[in-house]
Amino acid sequence: MGQLLNFQNDDSKYANGTLAWFIRPTNSPATVTPSKLVPPDASEHHHVSYIQDAKISKLIEKVNEIEERLNILEEDKHSEIINLRNISLSQAKQEIAEYFKVHDGEQIDYDELFNSLKIDLPTIITACSELEAEGKIG
Repeated sequence: MGQLLNFQNDDSKYANGTLAWFIRPTNSPATVTPSKLVPPDASEHHHVSYIQDAKISKLIEKVNEIEERLNILEEDKHSEIINLRNISLSQAKQEIAEYFKVHDGEQIDYDELFNSLKIDLPTIITACSELEAEGKIG
């Protein structure tokens, strides 16, 4: 087992009454004893305070970011959630070709296909490109 550090409590720099616990190594199992602990001088205390202030500032920034995201979500909560279907490219091509037949002569864009067929846009774009190259839509 590794050797434990022996913290001394006889240093007058640690005298303001803050209580800490140290594990002191002995020949018997480790013992836990109370000890007084404060920063040894004002400059170290200032350094600790500066670190705490920096951490608090970062936390405030994070809270502000979260609030902004929450506000955006609350504004969009009335938006429709679309559950996309996970289908193969060949299935998407068949459904898109059928959609074009049913809506012959109409102007059809990707957005309309997306909203009507619930297929993800990359699949729609690829399927339309292939169907166009095959001369099935145009």
